[in-house]
Amino acid sequence: MQFEFFGRKKAFLLAFLFLALLAVSPRPIFAREGVNYWYIKDFKSELTVNPDSSLTVVERITADCGTCVGKHGIFRILPTVLNTTEGKIKTPVELLGITDFSGQPYKYQTINDHSQGTVTWKIGDPNITVRGENYYQISYRVKNAIRQQEKFDELYWNLTGNFWDIDIDNFTANITLPAGANSQNTKVEYYTGYFGEKNHDLAAYEWTGERTLRFSSLKTIYTREGITASAAFPKGLVAPYVPTMADYFRWDFLWFLLPIVVFIFSFRLWKKYGDDPNLKKAIMPEYEPPDNLGSLEVGALRANGTVKNNFITAAIIKMACDKLLVIREIEEKKFLFTRKDFEIEKTATETQIAGLLPPERKIFDTLFEKGSPVRISELKKDFLAILDYIKRAVQDELVNGGYMEKTGFTMGVKMLLAVPIFLIVLFFITKFYSPSGLWRIKGLKLYMESAEKDRQRFYETEGIFDKLLPYAIVFGMTKQWAEKVRQIYGDEYMRAHAPAWYVASASGGGFDVNNFASEIDHLSSAISQSASPSSGAGGGGGSGGGGGGGGGGGW
Repeated sequence: MQFEFFGRKKAFLLAFLFLALLAVSPRPIFAREGVNYWYIKDFKSELTVNPDSSLTVVERITADCGTCVGKHGIFRILPTVLNTTEGKIKTPVELLGITDFSGQPYKYQTINDHSQGTVTWKIGDPNITVRGENYYQISYRVKNAIRQQEKFDELYWNLTGNFWDIDIDNFTANITLPAGANSQNTKVEYYTGYFGEKNHDLAAYEWTGERTLRFSSLKTIYTREGITASAAFPKGLVAPYVPTMADYFRWDFLWFLLPIVVFIFSFRLWKKYGDDPNLKKAIMPEYEPPDNLGSLEVGALRANGTVKNNFITAAIIKMACDKLLVIREIEEKKFLFTRKDFEIEKTATETQIAGLLPPERKIFDTLFEKGSPVRISELKKDFLAILDYIKRAVQDELVNGGYMEKTGFTMGVKMLLAVPIFLIVLFFITKFYSPSGLWRIKGLKLYMESAEKDRQRFYETEGIFDKLLPYAIVFGMTKQWAEKVRQIYGDEYMRAHAPAWYVASASGGGFDVNNFASEIDHLSSAISQSASPSSGAGGGGGSGGGGGGGGGGGW
């Protein structure tokens, strides 16, 4: 009986070890039986981060169409533009070659869709049909692939892409990071599933070398599912991307056909509508925002009607200063990193809310649409959806107040419709404002920059730090403004008059104006992440949220 017990125990242990070994072993690749449709049997991708922030990608795709009739090959779609609230970020794609696994070239067609910001390679000969397994090696280089974050650089990449029309039974990606990156100084995150999901069940990763990573699928990746990886490594290992003229114009030689005619036409339009008013008069210090303009309006007027992410931060800070809300700083430990977040609680009365201008009201309603309090990280891309509305509302306020001319907006449309390069360039360098109020804004900025020269005015104005803080954010001088005020009032006064609308984290200690200015910058960064798809580090990304990837199918 004792022998039988130990025999069963040994058999159980052997079975357990076999299953464990099977679980960690690479998945065997089996062909589907009797299919009459396209699917990808095996997809291997080699990605190499280059010193110039480009990414070299070699994809080896084994695609099977079984007994299908009338099939010719596959197509591969890649994005060439990343849309953000700051504008369109170009990620030019350079094709290096399309061959089979033995190096024999395929016939293919390149389709550039500039309206969608994509490039498609339609691989195969329309006069030749294929069956069974087919082997495609696609090599290309993507410029501007590395995201330059404030404290780190990041490869945030859609490894498979979420827009395949066919299933992927097996996927492997080997990533070679830049020299100097390793498992100790590189933080890796990944996301799987449908677009925006944060699952981890489709893939796993491992370090296979000092600076090499391998991602492997754990099960079939079905249509519209994908794997996205984020590798955040120290700054300075790659050089920032520097665009060339060829990156902008390689796809459209029509730009250069009529340069003389276009230049003359553009110059005449600019002289008629865009020549800036004479603003060279002496700038006098202004101690108040002109006509009580809000920070959104001041920022947009300086930026020729554009609404930037930090303007939203300034608007939220202004609401806090006006006692409509309270901001709390929160720190959370995650692995070896401390993740900073901000909680915002509504304190406004209905009367205060009713007094907000339309763009401010839209921001306020977006903040508390799901209740109060709310964390900035929970807003996801909520601000991204309302930026167009805010921009139009702010422009309407400026036009109605006589601060900007409607001509600027209508002429912008005409210029964009005209399309030629000179019109586009002139559109972006031309400011369609009226002179009213603009030099007063310059005067306000001058006063804030040279505050120590007019200390008496400071002492006469109660709460001047809070009052002008939103405008300091718009001017990009938050820390400079905080330091100016500290120099005039002193540390003891600043600690005694800490903003009641801001609650620092427990680890922050007593109020320090310079630390406070840094936290305002952190808040602005957090809001920017809710207004643009900037990073996948720290768990802030999702499947399909990175660069590259795209999709494809069979034809």
